[in-house]
Amino acid sequence: MSRQKVTEYIKESSQKKSLQEHKVQKHRIFNHIELFIKDPFPDNVNIENILDRLQKEIPEHFLNEIDMILVGDFPALKKRGADAMYAEGAIYLSNSTSGEDDTYDDLIHEIAHSLESGYSMELYGDGQLEYEFVGKRKMLYHLLVQHGYQRPMMDFINADYNEDFDIFLYKEVGYDTIRNIAPNLFLSPYAATSLREYFANGFEALYMGQDKDYIKRVSPKLYEKLEQLYYMGRFDPETEMAYHMDDEKGWSNKHGY
Repeated sequence: MSRQKVTEYIKESSQKKSLQEHKVQKHRIFNHIELFIKDPFPDNVNIENILDRLQKEIPEHFLNEIDMILVGDFPALKKRGADAMYAEGAIYLSNSTSGEDDTYDDLIHEIAHSLESGYSMELYGDGQLEYEFVGKRKMLYHLLVQHGYQRPMMDFINADYNEDFDIFLYKEVGYDTIRNIAPNLFLSPYAATSLREYFANGFEALYMGQDKDYIKRVSPKLYEKLEQLYYMGRFDPETEMAYHMDDEKGWSNKHGY
């Protein structure tokens, strides 16, 4: 099933009006983003813990592209093999999860994808992030050739998502193999999937607490973009000027970066 068909299916089965009519559990994030729980989480998952963590660790302006979050048992997500997705202002989360960390991880990853809508030029417009990503892909190509894997170089140069190539990396090569032959090339093997996943994986790593110095060392341009994103949308109300990176130690005392 294509991403578009998945989106259409979920929209039809999860209209906001329908959710309200069935009196599903509702929460608010930063007092303006609604989260609806259509189907409950397992007993070991407390959504309040997840939302408290989110509001403490994620700058509010990172959620500017999100109108609502829906939680439930969506067969279309299962068929696609996904636990979450972002589409047209909404994040869809599966209620089937092993714990709060996994759900928070999925939520952070989809917030990253939502940022691509509002900050696409800042992220990709200068081509530097793609240059870094493709360079890593080329190195991965040569390493895989040395280990007997055959695949056209063009597949590695293409930064867009390709389902066949995704399957090649995940099933034919395997993420454990990528970790072993290319340690410290990507923050995780999944980051090699596409340019968009490279960005989202880095965002996820940072806000899941991975060492920022390690992120900067492995993917310096990606780290620079993440740093820029943090300061976008933050203004001094008196001067109407954006805070400058050098004006604060680290990224932010509040968020610990």
